[in-house]
Formats: sequence, structure tokens, C-alpha cells
Amino acid sequence: MPLINSFFFKPSARLLKDTAVKYSRDEEVRYFVGEASLGLDDFEKFLVSGPMKALGYILDVGCGAGRESMALARLGYQVKAIDISAKMIEAASGLAAKEGLSIDFETLSATRLDYREQFDYCYFSGGVYSSIPAKGLRLEAIRRVMRSLKPQGSLYLSIGIRRKRHFYSPANLVDILRSVLRFFLRDKILSEPGDAFISEISPLSTGKERIFHHFFCSFQAIENELRASGLDLKVLQPGLWQLNKLVDKQSFPLNAGRNIILLEKARQVIQGFDSEKLPFLALKGLYLAFSVYEDPGFRPMSDIDLLIKKGDLGKARLIFGSLGYSDVSSLWRKDSGLDATFVNKDKVYVDIHWDLCQYERFKGIIDLTDEFWDRAIDFSLGDLSVKTLSAEDHILYICLHYVLYDFLSGLKPVYDIFYLVKEKKVDWEKIISRAQKYGIKSIVYYGLKKTQEITLLELPGFVLAQLKPKIPKRIILDYLAARNDRSIFKYFYQSLVMGSFRDSLRVAFRLLMRVFSRQRHGEAISFRDTIRSIRL
Repeated sequence: MPLINSFFFKPSARLLKDTAVKYSRDEEVRYFVGEASLGLDDFEKFLVSGPMKALGYILDVGCGAGRESMALARLGYQVKAIDISAKMIEAASGLAAKEGLSIDFETLSATRLDYREQFDYCYFSGGVYSSIPAKGLRLEAIRRVMRSLKPQGSLYLSIGIRRKRHFYSPANLVDILRSVLRFFLRDKILSEPGDAFISEISPLSTGKERIFHHFFCSFQAIENELRASGLDLKVLQPGLWQLNKLVDKQSFPLNAGRNIILLEKARQVIQGFDSEKLPFLALKGLYLAFSVYEDPGFRPMSDIDLLIKKGDLGKARLIFGSLGYSDVSSLWRKDSGLDATFVNKDKVYVDIHWDLCQYERFKGIIDLTDEFWDRAIDFSLGDLSVKTLSAEDHILYICLHYVLYDFLSGLKPVYDIFYLVKEKKVDWEKIISRAQKYGIKSIVYYGLKKTQEITLLELPGFVLAQLKPKIPKRIILDYLAARNDRSIFKYFYQSLVMGSFRDSLRVAFRLLMRVFSRQRHGEAISFRDTIRSIRL
């Protein structure tokens, strides 16, 4: 695709026609016909089991060969289905007729929809919305859909968000250039940031036939566009669908059963600690699963985490021994971040901590554990009263773990933060002031920012503004965070995310000493091997 076409597109109507032609190819139609028998995907099942549980009249926009339409009709919905491709509609009608399903199919673009207050629901399937060229046409489609809904009708719009690109990526640079050109040329330029030509519609697509697609880079970009249409935007239970990906229907009962077993073992340990008057705090899963999440089965737990005073470790060993636990601390790698680990014959692990900043490279630099003890709160674990970190301190601790140790990967820490904010009254001023005091502002910023991106968590506007690092540091950290890999870039990131230049140098020095000592996670590794791990 010539560079000039990246900025000066053909007229929108022509691009829309190209989309119809692409979807009308015999190979594409055959592929989607083959997909039609698969029924609803997990997200669509989530919709019909919850927000769309009541049967009604539904408009399926961009129905293709009828996969969603036929599945909805089988469930008892009255279905009207439209698609821009006449061949797709012909194929869908034939499949529905073979099953004896009564579905009203019509060849029609969403930009030409002209119904008034007829439908209870509208479902914009897949990437259909993003396939409509030009923001003006997309907004027109939304307005027409909203006019077609009954006063109490609901629109469910499925829009994908492009994986975040680092600042110097070609996609970002092209988008910046587009923004500059649009500012100076106004109506003389048709493309906008996020616009692209793609060929990956199905495995049968070819690189020769590209069609328009708009890539949204964030939920905020989607929200801004939809609000521009006049839509009264209501996000459908933010985060719950992503949580379904973390805990699906099959794993839910397994998690719930596992958590019940861990709860019973935790109660035995807690009673042992209480009988010996050994102070402790419950950390993460034990508190979150049974006091914060809507259901314990939604919060996977693999072990029990407890915080004690380091001087009480000897007493804790005696208690664990009396309960049939073995001390397996020496079997764990020094770099794992665990202070002590105990396991019983049922393979239930209890991780004991006395320092919440676990890795050696951060000890003495990030020091917050003692003050967390002073602000501990009580929660109920059945008939037991147990102490844990305050909501603010738990958020700081989870951000610390998520950014420094997990390197912003995984969903569990994200939903721990999401549900803490959702279920508990959080004092954001305390979080900001403590992050400043402990030198972890950047760490908390990236932990909360990632949570917001994934779960659509609503944060007060001042929170990220007061936490975010300054440019150019933020540009470098954004680039390193976007890589999200486990190469040596992770260690650059861990150094730079520290609160001060002095702390960054201290962490970097410890990492270099670790390399030169030829130890990496308990395995010999040379400096040359480490450099080879850089992936450009």
C-alpha cells in the first residue's frame, strides 16, 4: 500500500463498497458458512445469560453467514439480521431455512438503517463497527441504531482495542503525522489516527485485497467517539468479562473447591498462631477471595500468604511443625521472593513473609512493611477475626508486586485492584502521599494505569496525574512496559521505575553484581549470555 494512501484515502463510500466486495468473495463466504455452526462464543453466552436474559426482538448488525443470528433464534429471540454483503445474506438465509429458523435477513449497511423504536436489543458483532470507514459514517451508524431501539432498548457493541504500541513504533509515528496533517489540511485529508488497511478477515484472505479497518488504541478513544454520537454511554459491568477470561465456567468450581480447602487449612494455622499469641497479617488471596470478591471462586488461590515479624520465625516453625508442615524454604530459589515456605502432606503451601518488598535487589530501597503493620484492619474469616493490610496499603502492595515482579503481566493482580476499589472505600489522597513517601509513585502509576486499561476502572482524574513520572522518564518506561517481555529490558525497567535517580543506580548496581556473580534464578549465566537475551 503506497504511503500516500495512508493519509489520503479514497472517499468513504468507495471504501465501504470495497468492504462489501471483500466479504462477497466465494472463499470468504464459504469460510463464514463453516463458522456458522459454532454457535455463540463465550462473550455472547455471557450476554444472553445475564443482561440479555429476557427474550425479545434483537437486531444483529453485520451478521455474516448467520452464526449469532441462528444461535439467538434457537434460544427463542426474534431476530432481524443485516449485512452489507448480499452473498453473506443469501448464505445465511439458506442455512436458517434448512434448520427451519424464522429470521428476517436483509442486505443493508448500518449506515443506511432506517427503523424506528422496534428492537429490544442490538448487537454489533465482532469488528463490524471498526470496518465502517470514517468517523462520520460510524457515528451515523450509531445514531441510526439508537433510533431503531425501543425507549428501554439496549445496544451491545463489540469493539477491539489495539495492543498498546510504544512511543517510537511505526503505528504511533504515523498516527502523530496524521494528527499534524489533519490540523493543517483540515478537510483535504480523510484518514485519522487509527485508520488502516487490513487483509486478515479470515484464513482465506489474501494480501492483495485489503479493506478499511479503524484501530482504537484505548477505551478512552472509544468512549470519546461514542459520546460524540450523542450516546448515553453505559459500560456493561466493567471488568467482568475480562474476569471471565481469568476464571471461566469450568475453572470456577475448581477454584471454589480449592479455596475452601485452603480456607480450612488457613483457619488451622491462624488458630495455632492465635494460641501462641503470634501476631500476623493475612495477605492477598486469603483476604481478597473471602472479603472483597463477589464470590471466592472468582479469585484463584494457589497458596496461603501470611506476614509475620522476622523475629517470630522460630516460633512460627514450631507451630507449623505441630500442624504437620515441613519447612521447604531451602528448596526454593533465593530469588523467588519468598522469605519462608511450609507445606503439609496435602500439598498446601503457606508462604511466610516478613518483608513485603521481597527481592534482594530492592531491600533497603523500598521500606514500607513496618508502617503497614501500624495501619492493619480486621476482617472476618468465618468465626475468626483476622488482621490484614488496609485497602490503601493492599493496593500499594499489589502494585509493587505487579510492576516489579510480574512485570505487568497476568490478570489476577489487575482484578485484585479492581475489586478493592469497587468494594472498599479507598482514600486516594493516602495512596498518593504514601507512594510519594516510599518512592514508589511510578510503580503505583503503572499498576493503576494497567488496571484501568484492562478493567475500565474509573479513577478520579487527579490520581494518575499526580502519580505519573515526568517526561522523558515516562517515554522510556512506556516503551519498556509495552515490550512486556522477560529479556534484559525487564531489568532496565525495574531500575528506572524507582523513585529517585540514586535508587535507580542502586538497583542497577545490584543487578549488575548479580550478572557478574554468574547467578540468575539459581542457574549459572555469564554476562555475555545476558546480553544475548536482548531481543530487539
